Amino acid sequence: MSDKKFRVSSNKRISATWALLGGFIFMLLIENAFMDIESNVQIALIVAGAVSLVLTVSCAIFVKEYYMQIREDGFELIKGNRITRYSFQDFAGSNVTRHYANGIYYGTTREIRVRKQNGDILKLNANNLSKSMFAELVSYLEKTGYTESHDINAIADYFRERHDFRIPAAKIIKANWNKAMLYGAAILTLIVVFLVMFGYYIVTHIDSAIFMTIMIFAGLGALIFGILEFVPVLCLYLKVMNLPDTIFMDQNTLGLGNTTINADGVQNILMVPASYDILARDMTIILKNDTKYKYCFGKKDLKNKLTYADYEKLYADIRLWCILNNVNFTNILG
Repeated sequence: MSDKKFRVSSNKRISATWALLGGFIFMLLIENAFMDIESNVQIALIVAGAVSLVLTVSCAIFVKEYYMQIREDGFELIKGNRITRYSFQDFAGSNVTRHYANGIYYGTTREIRVRKQNGDILKLNANNLSKSMFAELVSYLEKTGYTESHDINAIADYFRERHDFRIPAAKIIKANWNKAMLYGAAILTLIVVFLVMFGYYIVTHIDSAIFMTIMIFAGLGALIFGILEFVPVLCLYLKVMNLPDTIFMDQNTLGLGNTTINADGVQNILMVPASYDILARDMTIILKNDTKYKYCFGKKDLKNKLTYADYEKLYADIRLWCILNNVNFTNILG
């Protein structure tokens, strides 16, 4: 594996943003206490802007980012000119937290934990990484996470026979398309209702609280439903479009549709756990030459029409196949 480097933090950007906005407002407050800003608006704005700009540049120069460099025998934590080396056993896990306010999702925080020499746990904010990059980093850090309690001989015997999975890809793709079109039709209906009522209001200037309430709810409903429901459903449909019809595994080979991969060339396999209902069932295969294959098996629903019904069995078998072939395997949690 070639060395991989990840920029884990975004301290420079965050601190510079706060310095620019906070410095400008703080200087205006200070100036207001010692001078008449209304009579010296131009001078006050220039001084506040200059101070905030100096603070922003200072943050950009002096604030250091955290980087993680993955090596064959461990990883390095880099901050500025300081490099600290760790073994893979020092990786203390990761954490993903999805945040909601009144039931509305507004963000996800990602965290990497590293065990220092004194036993303390260093918690690194990894929000700078995308979902896929975070999952890839964790897969490298979990290199020694496989337990020796697995009976390798039993797993080898299990894969002496080829295991085939027949995936009704066309049905899954069609089901996701139908759902997207259903949601799209609902939004279009709300938009039409809003436009017709708005046009009627412009012509007649109707003065009715009920009329205005229905019109506003139709417009807001189309906007909110479109962002929170239709866009994710449409994106899911686009992701499942490359779903393979067949997947097979034997002792050293993994086949996905027309693509056949030898275990010696695989670096990582990342999958969303079967029991994890809040995310689409993504699988990413990363080869040692950095080639990536991405597949989506839909998202679990009550009738299993939008996903592959035997995904749990597929997930379990791929994990066993990774253990047998010493391939990194990690769960995608968001």
